Order: sequence, then structure tokens, then C-alpha cells
Amino acid sequence: MVNATSKEVVSVENASPADEPTVLCIVKDETTADWKHNKHTINLPASTLVQELYSHVAKQVSYVEDTFLLVWNKLLGESNEEVILNAEKNKTLQEVGLASNGQKNNFLVKDKDGIQPTKSKVCKSSAVCSSSVRCKIL
Repeated sequence: MVNATSKEVVSVENASPADEPTVLCIVKDETTADWKHNKHTINLPASTLVQELYSHVAKQVSYVEDTFLLVWNKLLGESNEEVILNAEKNKTLQEVGLASNGQKNNFLVKDKDGIQPTKSKVCKSSAVCSSSVRCKIL
């Protein structure tokens, strides 16, 4: 509670980042031979843009961004629907409907247009490079 200038008591919402729901993302890279046994875990605030999740996944799996599909396995009762998130990059994780606060959201990294993702490399200049030697300074 905060006192207003008119000496009335006014409630103030607690907007602490610690109170924000979080989204637990379990990512498997389907483009590798051991994809069923190799997973990556990412935990982000629900207000995070899908673009940021995509960037985190790219770093975790060492792929150049925009060279793979990020697919969410959305649970629908006893079955699931595959939702490609590449076109949803300007939405938040909450807006696309991901479960929060400890519930798992399963994702797959898949080939894009039938082409395997491009591996990223770290150059001597502390830049991230694709195999075609395009560098992005970190």
C-alpha cells in the first residue's frame, strides 16, 4: 500500500520479476542421431518473446538462427499438436499459450525446408559464425 497525495490509501500491484510466471521449455534436437536421449532445458519468464526463446535454443544446440524450425508439442488431452513457432516470434510465450509455473513444454528442433540446420562456430574474434563464414559479433 502507498499513500496517495490526497492522503487516501491506494493499493499498488507488485510488479516484481520474481512474481512473474515462468515457462519451462524442454528442447530436443530431432536433427541429431541421439535426439531422444539428449535434451536442453530453458526456463524463461512468460513475458519473454518467442524470438528470445528461439535465440536461446539456437545457442544451446549450436545452430545459426533461422536455419531450423522450432516446434512446440502442444498437448491436447490424449494427443498433441505440433505448432511451428518460427512465425510467432513477435508474441510472448504466454500469448502463444505455453504452460507456466513448473509445467513442462516440449519442443523439437527440426529441419527447415528439408535442409539440416547450419552449425554455428565461434571465431577467434569472439564472433559466432555459420559454416559459410558469416559472423555476428557477440
